[in-house]
Amino acid sequence: MADLRWLEVVAPVRFERTAAQPSGTRGRCGAWIFGSWAARHQGTPGPSPRDVDVILVGDNLSRYAVAEATNRVADRVGVEVNPCLVTVGEWRDPIPNSFVADVKVGSLVPVLLHSDCQHG
Repeated sequence: MADLRWLEVVAPVRFERTAAQPSGTRGRCGAWIFGSWAARHQGTPGPSPRDVDVILVGDNLSRYAVAEATNRVADRVGVEVNPCLVTVGEWRDPIPNSFVADVKVGSLVPVLLHSDCQHG
């Protein structure tokens, strides 16, 4: 398996509006690595991951800004990065059996969390 440089994958993937939002502004939550990278990090055996899946949770996220940032990071660390964007509402109250619900019960490695955001 490649080294775990993937932790730096989401560090530069800041929400476009986060820097411009004053402290305490609602609408931003966090980022987690999920899928095979998270599972291997937590000790689940299996084949080496070929990419990194990142779920970014926030309102008004810019798909363009996230894509630009993840592409730059992927080029730097040599691993494909697959960002998934969901709203705070979708994260906090997922539809049963939905993609978000499945992600939340799987392996998650928190990378960027704001104080009002919870994993589960």
